[in-house]
Amino acid sequence: MVIVMKKNLQRASIIICCLTYFCVDCRTQQSIALPTSYKFIAKNNASVCLATDVTICIGSTLLEELSNIPLPQLNFGSSQWSITGIALSKNGRYVYVAAYGTDGLYRYDKIEKVWRTITPPDAGSDVSALHVDENNVLTIGTGGYPASHESDARGLFQSLSNGEGWTKYQFKDSSARSTPGVTEIQLCDDARLAISCVQKSGTAESGIYIEGQNGVWKRLSSRTGQILASGNYLYSSNPTGSLSIIDLNNESAPPKQADAPATILAKWKGDTIAAFYDGLDDGRPARLNLLIGKSVVRVLPLPNTPDTPEKLKFGAILTEDNATQFLLLGGGKNRLLGNSAELISEVVNSRPLPSAVGIFETPNWSVAKIDGHGWFRIIDVSNWVQDSSMFRFLPFSSLDLRAENDGLLVTKQRSVVYVGALTTSEILSLEGDTTLLSAVRIDDDALLCSTHEFGLLSFDLDTKQWSQFPSDGLPVVTESGGSKRPAKARAVFLVDKEIYAWYDFGEVASIEDAGLYRFSSSWSRINSIDLPAGCELQKIRTSSNRAILTLARYENSRLAGSYVLRLQVMEPKQIVVSDSLSTIPDVTDALGNVDQSMWITSYGDVWTAKQGSLNRTKVLEGLNSVIGLLNDKGLVGTRDRGLIVLDAPSSVRENSLVNNRDPISVWPLPVQSGSILNISVEGEVNCINNIDIYNLIGERLKAPSFTLNKDESTCTVSIRTNGLVGSYFIVMQSPTGSRAIPIIVEAN
Repeated sequence: MVIVMKKNLQRASIIICCLTYFCVDCRTQQSIALPTSYKFIAKNNASVCLATDVTICIGSTLLEELSNIPLPQLNFGSSQWSITGIALSKNGRYVYVAAYGTDGLYRYDKIEKVWRTITPPDAGSDVSALHVDENNVLTIGTGGYPASHESDARGLFQSLSNGEGWTKYQFKDSSARSTPGVTEIQLCDDARLAISCVQKSGTAESGIYIEGQNGVWKRLSSRTGQILASGNYLYSSNPTGSLSIIDLNNESAPPKQADAPATILAKWKGDTIAAFYDGLDDGRPARLNLLIGKSVVRVLPLPNTPDTPEKLKFGAILTEDNATQFLLLGGGKNRLLGNSAELISEVVNSRPLPSAVGIFETPNWSVAKIDGHGWFRIIDVSNWVQDSSMFRFLPFSSLDLRAENDGLLVTKQRSVVYVGALTTSEILSLEGDTTLLSAVRIDDDALLCSTHEFGLLSFDLDTKQWSQFPSDGLPVVTESGGSKRPAKARAVFLVDKEIYAWYDFGEVASIEDAGLYRFSSSWSRINSIDLPAGCELQKIRTSSNRAILTLARYENSRLAGSYVLRLQVMEPKQIVVSDSLSTIPDVTDALGNVDQSMWITSYGDVWTAKQGSLNRTKVLEGLNSVIGLLNDKGLVGTRDRGLIVLDAPSSVRENSLVNNRDPISVWPLPVQSGSILNISVEGEVNCINNIDIYNLIGERLKAPSFTLNKDESTCTVSIRTNGLVGSYFIVMQSPTGSRAIPIIVEAN
């Protein structure tokens, strides 16, 4: 079969000698729409811009639909890169974006619709602060992130030409010997710069600095955090909620501690400042404290804030008619409110952009953590709901979790909780000095717990008594006084009622003691697994009859290997389904269903392999971050598309489906939107029965307008590309099956 694709405008053609077969059956992919995970806000009289971790959304006002503009993913490393700040030029033409883990600073031109990298040549890529003042001067600071290491590139840089040229702004801390990392920038009313800095070397001093005479900077406070200049005052709020006010007319006076707490600061109107506070543990709703100078003039409670563990994002906007509106982002809704907290509108964009950061599954339902919005319980694609109670049982750190019956067995440092479909119960609560690492129910009446201090302990659920679990055959460690104690098991779990324990290399006396142990009257190390010594457990996913362990091996603090170990009922020995980093980057999570394993890497790629096969298939690329299961389907959490449901068994293609030939990659020539795309199919008598079009995440779009022209040996399909811009797959049904042809449609 030969297919010829033609463009009417350019008369270009592509001849494909072997029809491309799309590796994922796009008809089985569905996306679960969830609230957009906005993080940043920028607004002036010309434009408004909101940003997620990976996308900016632009409009004229927040009462209209916003356009989504993804960052160009050029030379980005891990898929965990993220936007860390945005700013607008005064005329609204340019959006400046600081992105961590990338080339640093980017500029989007709304008129030409193009991105440019504008990082100063000597600034490194670690842009941690940016600010545009009333004179359209762009100032950036570098080196302020915890992982920052580019000491020679730290400092301040200014541009008077929208990033076309840069001047390094001389700054040292009060010792005049070191340059701290810059995290915040403000221009005071008297035209002096103020910055917040964090310590990045032995002599650098953290704190708030203000520009002085002859390039000498003065340290005003040892505190760090967000700063906001207004009138004669400089306001500072740190992440703990502490709000301090510096009087710029009396800089020698210590900062005044304000009566009202704040986590986010914004200009409200005139000389009024809005201090937004959302304390998670104080039992009070989020609120706005309006300040003039040093005094709180109004407290505006926000009673409609949902019960969520996520701190809300806040931003104030002064409209053209001099009225104040403000944004509340998160908690299940992104809302635009008036200056009395009345709802004006929900904030919308052209498509939802939720960032999924965690997925856990039971046999019949799953939960997903959506950044900025909390936990969502998912029964199926159309049945999902925000569960505001889930955060009490599923903290996102120090978490050990097992699927059990129709629920989840959650191990926290001080308790073990069962989260079911309808009920939640605390099984175990600690009051002593023991710290739990992992737990599993070994029968109806007992838990097996791995503890930090005492090794493996069993807990009788009837008598509420602890006892030492048999430890013969397990590793021990020698303490400083010569006494021995049981080593700490990283995880304990069951596979078909057999008890297993995993010991990391860093918790045992020698590398030979690390690894997987199985209990049968006594413990024994499993030596038959084809794994190199020194592997450490990254994640574990279990069900009643199998366990999937994601492992990593490090050499000189660098990742040297990544592995996926699958333990399953009725298998005579354990098998490794992901062998090394030779063809796959580091694996961050893995899971398995009845006949297939699936895993994800730090580069965002999702792979699958059928049971007993080392032939791997990449099923998804892009900004994918976590994986899970939804009943018998795969569930992929992304950073920009929400949750994608994969019909996992159909994701792996056998070679026989493409006539024993390996699939080939095709990069079609682009066509212009509105033009006619001609596809000629030769060698088919009955030709094409049906045509559909899908986007790259598998969503079927409205059927395109097309015509068929047939003769005895050739069928020509003419497709109109009106309303299409981007990359798509044309899926054609013929007597021999379905075939997918990639196309690229460019805007006029």
